[in-house]
Formats: sequence, C-alpha cells, structure tokens
Amino acid sequence: AAGYLCVSLAELLLADWLLRRFAPAPLRFVRLRDVAGLLLATTLATAVASVPAALIARAASAAALAESAMVWWVGDMLAYLIVTPLIVLHDGGGAMRSP
Repeated sequence: AAGYLCVSLAELLLADWLLRRFAPAPLRFVRLRDVAGLLLATTLATAVASVPAALIARAASAAALAESAMVWWVGDMLAYLIVTPLIVLHDGGGAMRSP
C-alpha cells in the first residue's frame, strides 16, 4: 500500500508540474488548448507512473506487467478526465468570461 501511495503522489506532482509548465493559467476548460493541456499532462504522468505501479503489483501478486500497467493507466486517465473538470467547474474556474 505504501508503494502505491508513493507512486500516486509522484504521479500527481508530475501532472501538476506539467500543467503549470505547459498549460495556460488559470485552467478553465473554455478553450481547446486547456483540454489539450490536461490530456497531455495527465497522459504523460499516468504513463510514467504506470510502470512502477505495475512492478509493485507484479511483486505483490505475480500479476502480468503489461496488464497491470494498462489497468493503472486507464483507471487514472478516467479519473483525471472525469474528476478534474468537475472540480475546476465547481470551483468557479469554468465560468464563461470574455478574455
């Protein structure tokens, strides 16, 4: 469990750094560039994190490496794509404003 926690935290920090580095601030999801920035940052962060997560799963339960990495990647991508926009919109960041 501690290994998964470390991988998840590292993934979040990497996604945050990538978003801050390459996506326009504030992230409001009113432009295609905002959505593309989220997709790029989270795809890269989850791909990087899926490898150590799969290694942990393999060590813990002899799970197949590629299958474990794919399950981690798909699960995290779905979470990012569903939860992040909801949080941003709930926070008021998605309000339509003129530029």
